[in-house]
Amino acid sequence: MRNFIHLHAATAFSAHYGVSWPEDLAQAAAADGADALAITDRDGLYGAIKHVKACMAAGIDPILGVDLAVVEEGERGPVVTGRVVVLAHGGAAGHPGAGYGALCRLISLAHNQPKRPVGLTLAQLAQGVVDPASGHPVLTVLLGPHSPVGRAMESRRYLLPGANSCSGAKPCPQAPSWRKLPAT
Repeated sequence: MRNFIHLHAATAFSAHYGVSWPEDLAQAAAADGADALAITDRDGLYGAIKHVKACMAAGIDPILGVDLAVVEEGERGPVVTGRVVVLAHGGAAGHPGAGYGALCRLISLAHNQPKRPVGLTLAQLAQGVVDPASGHPVLTVLLGPHSPVGRAMESRRYLLPGANSCSGAKPCPQAPSWRKLPAT
């Protein structure tokens, strides 16, 4: 029986966030019975080549990804509001290399934002998920506890169906009826 597949693991190439080398991570995953392993170094693909080679040597499938900041405009300029993990799809999801190419474009865009922290807006993330050549999604965005969605859920500041959030007695046009739960 195959085991759990780690989809968010930083390598030692992510200073202060990961401590293990790709070879050690791949060997440990294979020893645990995993058939794949993702590395998601912070803000880049720093250990990607070593990860792919280590996974091939360990007999497991490599998954490439990145841990990126979500940036929104605040009162005093851009602020990091959370983090997301972005994983590239393999060759079966489109033409070979489409997921890796989209991941590289997304990371380059995150680093090419003058006078902003390294990261992307939610709109930039959404646009980068689709391969421009085929129009098919080639990236998957994981919403963990440090994403804007995860933070909202943790503080229970999320919306549930049931009540109207618009002012007035009439429902909001073009929007479902929602109510906000009180924070605990």
